[in-house]
Amino acid sequence: DPKSVLETFNNMCRVIIDHGSKPEGRKLGIGTIMFCYTHVLTFKRSYDYAWENVESIEMGYYTGTMLPPYQMDMFQYTAILSTMASIPSKPIKLALEENGKQFQDKANNYNVWKKTEDSPRGEDGPRVLFWGCGSDTPLHVNLVEFLGGSITFIDNNEEWAKECRKTHPDIRLIEPVGKKDEHTQLIAKLVAMDGSGLDTDDVNDPLTESQWMSNIAGVENDPPWDIIVVDGPAEALGRSQPLYMAKRLAQSYGPNHYTHIFLHDASRHDNCVIANAIMGHGPSEYMGNTLPRKGLKHWRVSGRNRKLPPTKTI
Repeated sequence: DPKSVLETFNNMCRVIIDHGSKPEGRKLGIGTIMFCYTHVLTFKRSYDYAWENVESIEMGYYTGTMLPPYQMDMFQYTAILSTMASIPSKPIKLALEENGKQFQDKANNYNVWKKTEDSPRGEDGPRVLFWGCGSDTPLHVNLVEFLGGSITFIDNNEEWAKECRKTHPDIRLIEPVGKKDEHTQLIAKLVAMDGSGLDTDDVNDPLTESQWMSNIAGVENDPPWDIIVVDGPAEALGRSQPLYMAKRLAQSYGPNHYTHIFLHDASRHDNCVIANAIMGHGPSEYMGNTLPRKGLKHWRVSGRNRKLPPTKTI
């Protein structure tokens, strides 16, 4: 019974995290949590997009909550989580951004990881922006908190956001405009399918008018993001505007700041088009596509001090 199995492992996670006073105990807790959630993937029995409502349990999934089920393959989760763990601690990252190729690593750089017993990086871990909250939200939250970082989730569905706030408070609402098909057709007409349409230092490019969302919930004013994951919104709205937002945020940072951008469901036709047009697949930025299920594309984008278009808070 998948429900009883998952509940057993969840209880184990809670015991380990609540009572593990040493870093080793926390590491074991995080490892157990990762196993809990990847384990659930083996019980998914339907891939129909009818899951895109909170009554997903009727589709034959077990989610443990009223949220949509886990939508990534275990290898895709691993790709994202390992990238989170690979981000340098803040002092090293700032030194890298300041010195660029002149940076020289030293053994005592890693003493900063011993600041607290609860976190190997004190409060200097990765900064993650994740579009799409759901049943796997606790997985990402626990790992980022263990690494001493911070994570902000975005969603366009108030009902899902309300459920997710029971696990993590920083869930922000952003409402894309337009429909997937409209955006895909327009983008295909306006720019080349190699990402070069955004290869500019100008504030505006051919996609700005249609793809820039004027209200992005203040994420443009936060310190630079290290990782941006685009796993939403639901299929009808499309992901062109969130992906455009991710690319523009990454470009707005300094030239030695690198932002990892992930796009899930990359095998969908519309997502292929927007990935080609907005991101491109140049070998200096494109890191690959984690298969098997639906694809998870990964880019590492350098900043270029490109000014963002105006935003407003509604």
